Amino acid sequence: MKWFSWFLMPLSLLVVQYDAVQALKLPLTRRSTSAGHSFGVSYKGNTSGFNESVGDITFSGHSEDIAYSTAITLGGEEFVVQLDTGSSDLWVYAPDRQPQLTNHSNVFVDLTYGSGSDAGFVDFADVEIGPYFIHGQAFLNVANSTGDETFFAGGMNGILGVSFEGLSQVATQVALAWGNTLGKSVLSNIFQQNVTGPNFISFLLGRRDDLDNTGNGLFTICEYADGYEKVSETPNLPVILPQTPDESPRWQVLIDGLKVNGRSFAFDSYTKAGKSTPKDKALALLDTGTSLAYTTKPLLDFLYADIPSAVYQEGDQNYRLPCMASANVTFIFGGQEINLHPLDYTYSITSDSDSAQCYSTFAVGSQRLLGDLDILLGDAFLKNVYSVFNLGDYINTSDVADSLKLGDPFVQLLPTIANMQEALEDFQRTRSELLKKWPEATSQNEAQPSGNVDERLSNAAATSSDHFSSGWPALSNKLDKYGPVVLGLLAGNLLLGVILCGIGIMFCVRKGARQGGQARTVNPSYSPVPLHKEEGRGGGDFSTRYSD
Repeated sequence: MKWFSWFLMPLSLLVVQYDAVQALKLPLTRRSTSAGHSFGVSYKGNTSGFNESVGDITFSGHSEDIAYSTAITLGGEEFVVQLDTGSSDLWVYAPDRQPQLTNHSNVFVDLTYGSGSDAGFVDFADVEIGPYFIHGQAFLNVANSTGDETFFAGGMNGILGVSFEGLSQVATQVALAWGNTLGKSVLSNIFQQNVTGPNFISFLLGRRDDLDNTGNGLFTICEYADGYEKVSETPNLPVILPQTPDESPRWQVLIDGLKVNGRSFAFDSYTKAGKSTPKDKALALLDTGTSLAYTTKPLLDFLYADIPSAVYQEGDQNYRLPCMASANVTFIFGGQEINLHPLDYTYSITSDSDSAQCYSTFAVGSQRLLGDLDILLGDAFLKNVYSVFNLGDYINTSDVADSLKLGDPFVQLLPTIANMQEALEDFQRTRSELLKKWPEATSQNEAQPSGNVDERLSNAAATSSDHFSSGWPALSNKLDKYGPVVLGLLAGNLLLGVILCGIGIMFCVRKGARQGGQARTVNPSYSPVPLHKEEGRGGGDFSTRYSD
């Protein structure tokens, strides 16, 4: 889903460490000798310089995202591209230097994201990625880019999409214009160099702000990362294929369960975004190109309901919470539990006043972003697993590459957080070091209610995002805090009114008795006072509502 989460979430993570791409040569599994390759993955941040010291966290402003990238050679020029399982195209934008082309086309493509777009013509150039060489690879040579300042300021030049061929706009437009398959994606061209080999890629994403982690990552093609071969023993999670043939598959899998501090979310009573999703499961997209994670309001409330002082931010649609807040979050895929490191439960930013603020790594996603998804799991989740994305092996070894058919795609996830107690201690040590440099901001907004957590969890699990009131937490907090005072004042006013009424009646009776006649009886009358209609407050006409 690319890096557009930077624009959907203004409060995001700026990582200013840059580790030079370190190619780790493993036994090759992709050429005629069954060879493959893995590549070092580096972090890129939007700063003018790079800081290579591990653990030296130097955040800035309101940008706090992570992008995982690697270097490729395109037309004799080196470019740094983000690796993205949410797309399938290769594109670069480098107005100051152009790759040497093998061919040029008049095929125009405009890639539009959540904010901004990248447009240009499809060109062709030789590509080198590790040991792989592709002659005349189709790519989008971007001539006009809007809304991407943060992305390019971080030193990146484009994106390398590693999802299914059907998502490629370049391949689609070339096929429409020329009627051939010259626009194939990078991944398809690499796999077709050896049709008898496996067709998978894998990711091991480092954690930049972890004092116990060097922050390096790995991206492999047709090769397991050294020491993570046990991923082959994990369950195969089938990719949920689209319901219509004109849609392309994406890396969508089913979630069996979600637990927070031992409590389970009731997926069977949760209104699913996708009508075909099984009642007791949820549909998730795994996307390395999205830094955080996005979901519905009920799921978000459930994830952070155990933090009494968490405050929902209407503007950013996430939670602000204490920097030392943590929870034991567990996702269940294929019967396998995957724990979330506390450092991936919240993220921190610093302001110009040298103070720190912390926010939830999960936020409410728009309908445009989520679609039929219940949750979009970006790097905030994927840093907790070694992930393998298998596009399906070739089941037809014909010499004509275009006639090859792929088997069923699947995903494998190997948990990397084995001991949650150690992870918690790591989180506390790392976050404490951060707060020594930038004390936590004290200007917290009003706190969430600290009352009945079970009731809040039940409400979150049983209510769909369309019906859940995002304003309830603040209102509930006010009722908890000021309710007894308000009730006391009301009771006092009622008692005073009864006393005054009694005194008045007694005065009238005595006055009538002194005059020797009956007390005067007054016939009450009522004339409704019309109230003006207020637009923007539900559209209600109060004078009409109460005219009866």
